Amino acid sequence: FRIKDRITQEWYYGLPIHFGKTKETCAFQSFDNNYYDAFSEIDTLGQYTGLKDKNGTKIFEGDIVEFYLWTDYWKKIKKTGYVFWNQELGGWYVQDFTNIKSKSNLCKVNDARHDKPVTIIGNIWDNKSLLKGEE
Repeated sequence: FRIKDRITQEWYYGLPIHFGKTKETCAFQSFDNNYYDAFSEIDTLGQYTGLKDKNGTKIFEGDIVEFYLWTDYWKKIKKTGYVFWNQELGGWYVQDFTNIKSKSNLCKVNDARHDKPVTIIGNIWDNKSLLKGEE
């Protein structure tokens, strides 16, 4: 898992070990055995997908990635989207930004990696401009 510290704005990697009563705070044990407390940005908590991008960087929930989809005419097109866990379909998926509400724009992270691997270009918390298709 990873989480962002509300004060330092740094990312920490490890395990959540306790959630506050309101689910707004979380105690967190990092992999370097440091204990962090009082994270108010609990919405930044993201799970590692078990996959890496083409550069060997771990892909986490909330990452923004570039990926390729096949069209109906067997043509690959480059897309941008964010990684999330889809409970209904039971897997890690990428949601294409061109039509957020359409389920047809979902692509399983493993499928997006076929032939041309995904590339992490940011995340939904640090790079909000990427969510709007801005650069």
